Amino acid sequence: MAVQDLYTAFLELSRRARRAVDVVELGFIGVNDTHLLAPYRQAVFWTEEGGVASLSGVLQPEANAPYVHWLKRVFKFLIDEREAICAVDADFLPVDEANEWEDWLPAYGLWIPLAAGEGDDLPGRAGFLFTRDMPWDPSEIAMLGEWIDVWRHAWHAKYKPSPWSFQRWRDLALAYFKPADGLKWWRQRRAKWAIGVVIVLLFPVRLTVLAPGELVPANPAMIRAPLDGVVGTFFVTP
Repeated sequence: MAVQDLYTAFLELSRRARRAVDVVELGFIGVNDTHLLAPYRQAVFWTEEGGVASLSGVLQPEANAPYVHWLKRVFKFLIDEREAICAVDADFLPVDEANEWEDWLPAYGLWIPLAAGEGDDLPGRAGFLFTRDMPWDPSEIAMLGEWIDVWRHAWHAKYKPSPWSFQRWRDLALAYFKPADGLKWWRQRRAKWAIGVVIVLLFPVRLTVLAPGELVPANPAMIRAPLDGVVGTFFVTP
């Protein structure tokens, strides 16, 4: 591809990313329209919070498909082991995932991780995986890296976290209890909360349970009168 055409395609993709309505449209652009910059056969966008979010050529990934389950294991390994953009193949993966690479993907892959957002309302770790049948050229890697960086800014701008997301609440809790620099240990938030919990546990709490019941005699005896009549007096108090 000529340099002029490549530059035009880069500007066009940047314009589409800025005008995207939501993260769903951004994901579609990332895995499908990126083909304007470099040829590839398959592309996957993955987030640590939601798993496989977008697949090239597919409107909605099937969450229970074996291919998607395998991709989740691959991305979890890559996000921990490869923090920078790099070419990957089956040899980079653990044995179980590497043995299935040929069943699902072409030989050569390109891993582009996205940095986690700074702030409570921004997403965590994510990344793209582009795969094809021929090795990646360094100029293509550089161009795709720049494009995905532009795409990442648009994604952070459009991203709206779920208010009930487990990861969101976990991140908020970790940030709240993160040790503050320059404070003694007894003045840290985690220490204050721990002391407060211990104080509360020192106070006894009495529990009362109400339940239906019935009193029955241990050794009942039936007493019958030989004549009909009315009982005049009970000498045993109920």
